[in-house]
Formats: sequence, structure tokens, C-alpha cells
Amino acid sequence: LSPQYISPVTAAQQSDPRSYLPNPAYLAAGIYPAGIARLLQNPIPPRNNRAADWDVGTHPRADQNYFQTSLRLEYETAGGVTLTSLTAYQRFRQNDQRDIDGVDVNDQFYIIDGKVDSVFQELRAGGDLGQGGRWIVGANYARDVTKERDDAPDTLQSGSYLTGGSPYSLLPFAPWRDYFVRNDVRARTLSAFGNLDLALTDRLMAHAGIRYTDSRQQMAGCTGTADANLLAFFRLLLRPGARAATPGGCTTILQNGDQGLTSEQLNETNVPFQLGLDYKIEPDKLVYASIRKGFKAGTTPAVVPTSYIQRTPVTQESLVAYEGGFKLSLMDRQLQLNGAGFIYDYTDKQLLGRIIDPTGVFGALQALVNIPKSRVHGAELTATVTPREVRGLTVGAAVTWLDSKVTSNFVNYASYVASAADTIDFKGEPYPYTPRWAVRGGVRYEWMATDNIRANVGANASAQSRMNGAFGAQKASREGPSILIKPYGLLDLSAGIEAADRRWRVDLWGRNVTNTYYWNTAFYQSDTTVRYNGMPATYGVTASINFR
Repeated sequence: LSPQYISPVTAAQQSDPRSYLPNPAYLAAGIYPAGIARLLQNPIPPRNNRAADWDVGTHPRADQNYFQTSLRLEYETAGGVTLTSLTAYQRFRQNDQRDIDGVDVNDQFYIIDGKVDSVFQELRAGGDLGQGGRWIVGANYARDVTKERDDAPDTLQSGSYLTGGSPYSLLPFAPWRDYFVRNDVRARTLSAFGNLDLALTDRLMAHAGIRYTDSRQQMAGCTGTADANLLAFFRLLLRPGARAATPGGCTTILQNGDQGLTSEQLNETNVPFQLGLDYKIEPDKLVYASIRKGFKAGTTPAVVPTSYIQRTPVTQESLVAYEGGFKLSLMDRQLQLNGAGFIYDYTDKQLLGRIIDPTGVFGALQALVNIPKSRVHGAELTATVTPREVRGLTVGAAVTWLDSKVTSNFVNYASYVASAADTIDFKGEPYPYTPRWAVRGGVRYEWMATDNIRANVGANASAQSRMNGAFGAQKASREGPSILIKPYGLLDLSAGIEAADRRWRVDLWGRNVTNTYYWNTAFYQSDTTVRYNGMPATYGVTASINFR
């Protein structure tokens, strides 16, 4: 529930989830609506990734279909130039029902109805330059249409309950029902590009590429409802004479003060490029360096827009990436060693942050924002050993180090916002979902069990360090349920057999065989702290046949 209505939490109570429940005095006094009271009486779930429940009478499902067709035409001229045409069409349809709250109370149940249609056309010409060199020039066109509507038949979020007498009450209304979110996007993209791979010597290869992109997006979206109580509430927020929503219509408050469907347009251009050098020390030893600049298109967030301001488009983010590394085959090809170091400099990186509701009613609302400046420094090293002394044995290991940081002043809100003044400068904080360390390793042994059957056994382990579920996670975890994701490690095992000619194979496998309990996602949405835990110990068998 909203932080100002959560009981104070001492350091000794940090590990007890019950400490974060609303003040028991409110529950004992019967101030909470019956639905919320029932929700609060659910037992705290154990540290068990099989513990979950669903709403009685609901039927969660994932009903999705995808269709794709493509056509590639090539024509080689007498001069050795290859002309290529690529045509593609993709269609996606979705009608899902998701119960994501993990309890038997209808708190967060959504019906997601969406579709995507995409058309793509590219024309290009290319030719060889000798010694592995090649040139390409071309242009492409893409048109994407996305439509999505999410329906919530009912909700027990405290912000949705406007019941007289509760600490967060405004008016004596019932819970919101028949609540929906709509998000539509039409995008057109035109691009022209050129790429050159040129052998400077028999060992040194240069790479260069450039692209010009022009994108135009038209976006529309809103929150809406057919519930008379909710419609009546929103009318009280409107200025005198403003146009109010009708049942089943959009309730989002527009810039002119009316309610309706928001409409946004975003036109952008950019020029990404790449430059690089590859140097072959020997045929099986390579070092390289490159600099690349890329862009991520701006967009409007698919959030629950109470106000038009939540759907204000963010501008495109840009990334300049510097990378250098090596690929070495050593010990007479018994050891393959690859390594790289990189620096990523971001400008206007896009982030799901928060803004304060201009009506002053709903507090902090989710919205996309741009971080002015941020960066990532990183390095990775992988090694694969195939010793000749033990035929069929392969041992591999990899380690990745990342140091991400916001480098400019960036003032926004943490997850649990008490007031408009409750801001934080996130300068110096790492990116969410970016562990500093990640390691993985594996071993596989394969041998001929018979003249016609090959057998194998294997094990893979991975681990990663702690990471944040959102900016301001340290502060948030002192004020409410933690959104810090703890470090964890996983172990997978496998065994199998296959035909010597690889026409068929059967594998037995176990994932997370130690049944480690861990979270891979933690975030705060509306007034609910959500944590997705990883799969428990899972075992299975996979059989395949090759009909070649």
C-alpha cells in the first residue's frame, strides 16, 4: 500500500515481510474495504518457488499465434555485382489471461488482447573486393502497426479503493471494475546504408559502415472504464466545462483538461556508424578494435496513463561503444581463449521512472524518462579446453565484469514515494538488472557407448552478484519490501545418447537441481511490490529425430 500508510519498520524488522503490512490498527478497526482486508489476511508466502495460487473461477492462458513469410531474390550481374531484394511480412496475435498476484484474491488479473503487423522491404547491391573484402549499399522500408488493450475486470489496489473512512479515502466509492489500458503505435522507418570490409594487407582488415534513418511514429493511448463510480470520481478532477468520458470511454486527462484518447507524434533522424580493425597475428589468432555509434528509437511508454503527461514521448537514446579484444587458439588448438574490454557511453538513456500526478491525487505515476548521461565499463573472458589426452572432454568457463553508472545529475523518484519532495539524485547509481559479476562454467564428456551409439554427460553452473530492481533500490528497501535482487547460483545436469550418424538423440536433464530459491525480477507497480522467482528444480526428457 502507499508508503505513508505503512507501519514504521525498524532495522530488526527488515527480514520480516509482515512488517510491511499496513498499520494493524486500521485492519482491526474494520476501516479497510472487505476485499483489501481479505487480501491482507493471506499468509506470507514461504521461501518456496512452487508456492502460488490463482483466483477462483479464472482461467489463466497464453493464446498466441505468429505468422511470418519472406521472399529473397538475388541477381548477379556480369560485373560480379549481386543485387538482392528482401521482402517480409509478420503478423502476431495475442489473447492472454494472466493472474500475476500469486494469491486467491482478484488483485491483479489481466486480459491482454494485442496484435502486431509488420511489413519490410530492402533493396541492396554488393560485391567482393578480394582477400575477404566486400562492399554493400542499400535502402530499406519498414511499417509496423501495434495495437494492445489490457483489461482488468476488477482490482483491489488501494489507490483504486475510494472508500470513506480509510486513511487513503477520498470518496465513498466501490472498487474499480471494467478497467482497461489501450496503447496503439504506427511506425514508418526509412533507411539508407553502406558497408565496407577492406583488406589493407594480408593480415589487416578494416571495417566501416554508416546508415541514415528517418523514423515517424504516431501513437495513441489511454486508460478507460465502464464503471460508473470511477467515471464519477474522474469527473471531480476535471475543470468546469471539461468534456468527461462516457461509459467504456477513455478517462485519461488530456492537456486541455478534457478526458479522452491521447495522441502523440515523434519524428526523428539519426546517423549510426561503425569503424573497426581486425589483425590476424596468425591464422588462428586475432586481435580487434572498434568504435560504434547506435541509436534506440524514442517511444511512448505502455503504462496506465491517468494523465497525458505520462505518455509524453522520450527522445531516442544514443550509444557510443568502444571495444577491443582478442580471439586466440592456443596449445595446438586445445585451448580457445577469447577476451574483450568495452566502454559504453549513453546519452538520453531511456528508463521507466516516475512523475508526480499533476492532479495531486494519485501521487507518483510511472512514465518513461531520459537519463542525460550514463556509462558502462566492462570486460569478459571465456576459455574452452578440449584436451587430446581425454578425447570427448570439453571444459569451458566465462566471467563477465560490469561497472554501470549514471554520470550526470538525474533527479527522480524511488519506488516508494511519500510526497512530491521525496526525490533522489541518482548520479553514481548502477543500472537496474546489471550485476557487477557473472560467472558460468561447464563440463561435457562424450564417448562411444557402442559402435552405433554415442553417449554424453554434462554439468553447467552459473552465478551472479547482487543487482538492483530499480534506481533508488537501497533507499526503497529501507522504507518497504526490498527490491534488491540477492546473488544466486544455479546448477544444471544432463545425460543423453544419440545415434553415431546423429539421426536421433534422447537427453535427460535437470535444471536448478539444487532447488535454489532466487528472484530474477523485483519491482514496484501501482501499490504492489512484485517479485518473480526463478524456476524450481525441474527435470525432463527431450527426444529429437533428424529427417534429413
